[in-house]
Amino acid sequence: MSKLDIIIPHGGEPWEICRKFFDMLRLQLVADWSQVRVLVIHDNCADWPATRLADLPVKVEQHRVFKRRGKKSSDFRWDPKKCERAGVSEARNLGLEISRAEWVMFCDCDDMFANVWAMHGILDALNQADACKNDLLWTKFYMEQSAGRDVQGMNWIFVHGKIYRRQFLEDEEIRFAPQLYYAEDSAFNAIVDATIDHGRIGEIQMDAVPYVWVWNRESVTSRPENNTRNTIGLFDRHEYVAAEYEKRGAEKDAAALRARAVWDAFYQWHRTDVATKDLEIIRQRTGAFAAKYADVMDRVTDEAMDLIRKAARDEAKKKRLQSEQEPEERFPAWLEQIKEVYGGGKGV
Repeated sequence: MSKLDIIIPHGGEPWEICRKFFDMLRLQLVADWSQVRVLVIHDNCADWPATRLADLPVKVEQHRVFKRRGKKSSDFRWDPKKCERAGVSEARNLGLEISRAEWVMFCDCDDMFANVWAMHGILDALNQADACKNDLLWTKFYMEQSAGRDVQGMNWIFVHGKIYRRQFLEDEEIRFAPQLYYAEDSAFNAIVDATIDHGRIGEIQMDAVPYVWVWNRESVTSRPENNTRNTIGLFDRHEYVAAEYEKRGAEKDAAALRARAVWDAFYQWHRTDVATKDLEIIRQRTGAFAAKYADVMDRVTDEAMDLIRKAARDEAKKKRLQSEQEPEERFPAWLEQIKEVYGGGKGV
């Protein structure tokens, strides 16, 4: 059993984009590669030629995930003309099924390690005696975007810069949600956050930031024309996470999340920065959500609600979604209107 499995989903990105990840593996110094395995999960795309990976110092396995409507993946052989993409969540989940390592790390195929000692530093931390006291270890990582480079610390949005104890994920039955097409990383981490003993979270401290997450302007979630789709996807994420909270006995967390999402729905409803047809789509989804969970507002403490209102207001201000009037004045009447229009969960 390896100490660490690095799981990399590949959704058809050209080799020219992916090769830098593997080039940085070649440049790593004093890393004990006998403790590491790389699992590349191709999402309905062919394996890379073995020659591209032949001179790597680490063992690389290539696997394939795909789906076809109406049948289980075990019932048929791969046929690119008949199969369709399974998605990044299914690819990562297959990596988890294959993995037998003590720890797992999820990397994107267009990312890279930031320096030549990164893997040595990670393995050194995983081999410390105190590592047994952790179920999640994190490192700082660079977020590389068109506007410049930014250093990220611990957060529950990204899987990047995080190394998870595989047995913890198994014991808690934590997987990525294939039904989500947006914010699946934050949904995964939200479940981790709700189930993990926070005393078992530790930081891997290094002299230099070890990892780079590269923003891909061509990705589905980054394209401006998909902003409305992403907004809807975020509320789908909230539905999923709140249901998972309830399933795991965290009813207060579920209520708080839904209350926050109702306030977010209020700001989304009053947007002025989108076309009329897009606003109607957004209003349909957010209005249905708010109507379905309107009663949850009475199950959240006043103290918690103050924090929720402030967080929603600050987020709306950051995204320039604020309405002209103060939300405390308009919110009650708006929610009553929404309950009348979408009462009974219409549209959800």
